[in-house]
Amino acid sequence: MRGQPAVDHWLEGANALKGPEKYVIVNLGNEPHGKAGYTAWTQDAPDAISRLRAAGFDHT
Repeated sequence: MRGQPAVDHWLEGANALKGPEKYVIVNLGNEPHGKAGYTAWTQDAPDAISRLRAAGFDHT
């Protein structure tokens, strides 16, 4: 998956984000690649979201 850098960033801080889920927005919107390789965004963004959900993220 090419969207790993942004997901890895959020996973590193996962413990700090547990509890205030209704107050925290995890934004991967335009950066599933960490600002590089934007041409595959349409598939990599949903893949990145799936990876976060699988890790237990329930944020907006």
